[in-house]
Amino acid sequence: MAVHVRCKIYRIQSGVEEWLNYPRIFEILKGVNYNGWLSVVYEGQDAEAEATAIPKAVRYLRGLMAEYDAA
Repeated sequence: MAVHVRCKIYRIQSGVEEWLNYPRIFEILKGVNYNGWLSVVYEGQDAEAEATAIPKAVRYLRGLMAEYDAA
């Protein structure tokens, strides 16, 4: 069983990761009762600086976690 998931973020300017399907990924994690750590890695495919991209990514991923916790 995995104890760590690395969430790579490529394009987040809109506030939603555009390359990876995180709603589907979180659905899979919920299906296997994943209860470990998540880390965020910004790969910087946007022209956006890390200082603004990382907080957007964290808000996005936390929002998804809240949705799947409530379901």
